[in-house]
Amino acid sequence: MPDPPDPWETAKAQTSANDETAQRNFGYQNANEYTPYGSKTYSQDGWQDIYDQSGKVIGKSPRYSSNIALSPAEQGILDRSNVFRTNMGDLSVSQSERAKQLLSTNANTQGLTDWSKGPQAATLQKTFGGDNPMVSKIGAQTLRQDQTPTDRGAVERAMMDRYERSAAPRNTAQETEMAARGLSPGAQGYSSMQDAQNRERLDAQTNSFLASGDESRAAQDAYNKVGLARFGMEGAQGAFQNQAQQQAFEQAQARAGFSNTALGQEFTMGGAASDRQNALRGMQWGERLQERNQALNEMASLAGLSQVNTPSFQPYQGSTMNAPNIGQYIYDNYNARATQAQNNMSGMFGVAGEVAGALPWASWLSDRRFKQDIVPLGHDIAGAPAYHFRYISDPATVHYGVMADEVKPIHPDATIHGVDYVNYDLLYQRHTF
Repeated sequence: MPDPPDPWETAKAQTSANDETAQRNFGYQNANEYTPYGSKTYSQDGWQDIYDQSGKVIGKSPRYSSNIALSPAEQGILDRSNVFRTNMGDLSVSQSERAKQLLSTNANTQGLTDWSKGPQAATLQKTFGGDNPMVSKIGAQTLRQDQTPTDRGAVERAMMDRYERSAAPRNTAQETEMAARGLSPGAQGYSSMQDAQNRERLDAQTNSFLASGDESRAAQDAYNKVGLARFGMEGAQGAFQNQAQQQAFEQAQARAGFSNTALGQEFTMGGAASDRQNALRGMQWGERLQERNQALNEMASLAGLSQVNTPSFQPYQGSTMNAPNIGQYIYDNYNARATQAQNNMSGMFGVAGEVAGALPWASWLSDRRFKQDIVPLGHDIAGAPAYHFRYISDPATVHYGVMADEVKPIHPDATIHGVDYVNYDLLYQRHTF
């Protein structure tokens, strides 16, 4: 079988191809540019040595430069601008002594308007009105509820006497008429006359009693009307007094409100005047600082005057060149040699059991696919689990070892790929006992 390619020669060839590609890309990406204001051109200035870790020169890398040239008109402006800036710089330097004098003198507030603290807040009127209490009640009047002031008996007697005087002639005439008719007391007609006279007298007594009550009630009503009138007058007088006091209170309240409003306006006006005074002081201070800084600003302006119209060009397009993956080349070379070794050893599978038993530390067939009766032992070899197992080709012999598929993720360089083998020497060198 042919030998695998040398990884270093492969990397060298890859580097040469990358270098050629990078140079071509530089030419493609960085065209010379020409504008009315100037031009931008690229050129190769030479070569730069490339060293390895030992200091040996192993190659060369081209070096490029970017050149910008102004048009004659822009170059003339630049030349005049340089002269102008030089003159302005000289003038600024000559004025720097004045700057020293200005900066060594502190700005002061002498002659500025004094600060104003503003007026003191006035004491507002919080109470007003007199202490006269409001009239909340008036004197109660005693009303008559009986007939004590009226002599009802006298009224009844007077009324009955008047009745007797008016009824006596009528009764006598009736009695005379009864006698003329031959009717004496006890007779039926006479008794009827007497009953009528008695009923009339009883009615007169009843009317006199009722009349005496009406007179008593009329006197009582008159008395009570006077009391109610007096109560109403006293109530009206109390209402008038309270109304007058309320008006006095409202007038005092209005005077206090007017006074407080005037005091507030006076305080506001005083504050506004104070603010104007303080603002004036601030403006005076700003004017003083402006006057002091004007010379410094002029010097700074003189030091940075004039601009050149610089042409605008496409940015430099660098060409990247990736380093060859030498590690991958070496790993691929190793795999190729391992595969070649496996192919050379393919005829030795029949003696796997004898050699594996005789040489427990050697590299040997560890592919799980060629094993059976696999029993984990609960410990490891350099991180890979250890087992007892039998080869399918030799079921009578018990072997001790690891599985290649479990070694490969931990120690890839300790396995040979294809039909997997394990380098037990390397594995036990890394095992911690």
